[in-house]
Order: sequence, then C-alpha cells, then structure tokens
Amino acid sequence: MAADGAEREIAPDRLSTWVQGWEAKYLTLDSVDVKYYLGSGASVQAGDGVTASGTRASLVKAEPVYPDRDVALLKADVNGVPALRLATAHPRSGQADYVVGYPRKGYLQEAAPFNATVPIVLSSGHLKGTIARSDWTAIGTDAEVTHGNSGGPVLDARGDVAGVVSFGSAADEGTPGEGYFVPSDVVRQLMDKAGVKPNPGMATHTYYRALEEGDARHYRHELPRLQALADRMPANTYVKDDILAVQSATLSGQDRTPPDLVPYWPLAAGVTSGMLAIVLVLVVGRLLTRRRQEVAPAVEPAQV
Repeated sequence: MAADGAEREIAPDRLSTWVQGWEAKYLTLDSVDVKYYLGSGASVQAGDGVTASGTRASLVKAEPVYPDRDVALLKADVNGVPALRLATAHPRSGQADYVVGYPRKGYLQEAAPFNATVPIVLSSGHLKGTIARSDWTAIGTDAEVTHGNSGGPVLDARGDVAGVVSFGSAADEGTPGEGYFVPSDVVRQLMDKAGVKPNPGMATHTYYRALEEGDARHYRHELPRLQALADRMPANTYVKDDILAVQSATLSGQDRTPPDLVPYWPLAAGVTSGMLAIVLVLVVGRLLTRRRQEVAPAVEPAQV
C-alpha cells in the first residue's frame, strides 16, 4: 500500500524476481537429506503414510534426467519377494501393452494433499510410434498415462516388463496425451553398469505358478502357494489381496479345481488286481477241466 493510502499492484514477474534475488542473497543450502520409500498394494498413502508403511530403498545408480534416459536403480531393504521379468524381445509397434501405476489426475490443482490415498490403476493400449534420442529410442503407447505413472512398468502381453514410463506428450483439454517409455534394454544396460544381475528365486517361480492356477480358476491349488508367500513376506500387500480374492471366489462357488484322484489309486489298483485274479482262476479252471476230459481213459459199458 502506498503512503497516500492508495493500493498499488505489483506485477507477479517483478515479485518473483525479487523473491529469487532475496533467496540467492540470504539463503544457503548446507546439505540435502534424501530418503526413498516404496509403496505397494491396491492403494498407497502419500506423505506420512509412505514413510510409516513404505519400504526403505537406497539409490544405486542413476542416469541423467529428461530429456536423457532418466532411469534410476534403487535397492529395497526386502528379501525373498517376487519380481517381474524384464522382456527379452524389443517392443514392436501394434503390440498390446499394459501400464501399471498410481496416477494423480489434477493433483496440481489440489490444496496440498500431503496424505492423500492413491489407488493403483491398470490401463491397456498398444505400442504406437517412437521418438529417437541421442543413444536410445523412446517408445510410445496409447494406454492412458498421466502424472504419477512415471517410473511405473509397462508390461507386454506375457506380463514381462517392456519398459518404464518416462514422459508424455501434450494433448487437448480433456483428452489424455500419448505416453512414452524407456525400453527394458536401457534398464538392463543400467544394471550392467552397476554390476547388478537379476537372480530370480523360488518366490518369483511360486508366484507365477500361483497366478497360473488362478487364471485356470484352480483356487484350491493357488491358495497354498499364496499362503506360503505370505508367510515368507508378511509385508507384501499384493499377496494379501490375492489371498482375499481367492477365498472370496472359492466361497462364491467359482472354484474349478479338478478332483484329486490320488487317494483312490490304491483302491482302484486293488480292485483291478482282484478282478484279474478271479478271471485267471476261471480261465485256469476251465483249461484244467478240458485237459482232464481229453486225457481220461474210455470205460466199457457194464454187462448186465
């Protein structure tokens, strides 16, 4: 407000320039304490929820940020967890793909939602177009991608990781833009630089077997495998959700597990052996009777 009482407006750009100059002159940054947390499950809690229930991770190696590869390799403090496989074949245009992540639509317009609950979202589409970079190629997808999908996996039709979401293109108001991802061979190159080799253990194999049983609706075979995984990693929320879903499907009569015939095999074998023994006795008895008839001496009729 001016001295004469009249209000004067300050241009936003002048105010911003003044604030930046004041910060550069009077503020100093001594150190930065960075902590990484991984959230998982059907939904994650942003803010304090992640630090309370998330999994701690440490940075192993990182590539330069966008427009370069913008991929980082983190090490989580967990053991014996299942992992997704990296795709070995290079993605081709037209192939089906699936994007998994925790997107936040319109979060920039929200009023500081530090502890918001963000649900997981799976969107499907097809590979479409590429953008050539200096030493790598970004691959496009028409699956819905927005803020919060960055860093999430792009899966192919087999469930293998085809790449990691990196950036998106601008779109008209109300329509989603096209997303682009870093292919899995770039991720593999980063792992080679860091000296990290994938070592899938029994947990990954068990989880894939369990999911295969679930796809066939063999829930009575799937449930023990899921429970074994839950015992090994009680913090894995995905396994807990799978167990609840399998139990619910079983109770509602959707189970299609074939009957187990193993307990009946000894009985069936015994019955078959008994029947064969009876048949053999009858055949041998009949042969012996015919033999006696053939070798018996002739008897003269008695004289009266």
